Amino acid sequence: MQKTLLMITILWACYSPSSLFAAQITLPDVGGGSTSFDTTHFVDVANILDGSVTNPNDALGVDLDVFASVGNPATLELEFTDNDVNNNPGTDLWIYEIGFPETFNLTIGGTTQLIVPVDTLVNNSDGADIYVAQIEFGDFGFASGPIGTQTIMISNTTNSTPDIAAVAVPEPATMVHMALLGAIVLFCRRWRR
Repeated sequence: MQKTLLMITILWACYSPSSLFAAQITLPDVGGGSTSFDTTHFVDVANILDGSVTNPNDALGVDLDVFASVGNPATLELEFTDNDVNNNPGTDLWIYEIGFPETFNLTIGGTTQLIVPVDTLVNNSDGADIYVAQIEFGDFGFASGPIGTQTIMISNTTNSTPDIAAVAVPEPATMVHMALLGAIVLFCRRWRR
């Protein structure tokens, strides 16, 4: 059993070194739940493509008390530079919006959809409501696996002003690692007999 645990630890370290040492942050999810993210899985670069965007770099962090306000009309381009953006089963992208559930257009790979964030039933430290939009890349026409772009665009052509506080992708390799480790444990148990 000790050899099995040692083997699992070594394999986990080989296949997921960043996950072993990266900090985790837990953010609210729909209906009062929560989701944990590796701190390296948040958007890295913010660019104003047009219009008025106040504090664009506030969309880069994990602090739900600060945010980028996307004016009307305006387009905020957000880019992931240090992680892969993949279409996996379930939610592929979380966009946190503060204040009121303000709609915005989300463009990924040339496809644009109107997004309506959902209440998390949690407030930030200033008492403002926290909303989240959970995005599935399959809804944008992407097949499973890498989507071929690291960039998303949030634009506003409505009478709302979405306040974007955080944008994150999950760690795509976690489920693969867990399946691999399960297979290794089963193999080791069977091999030991």
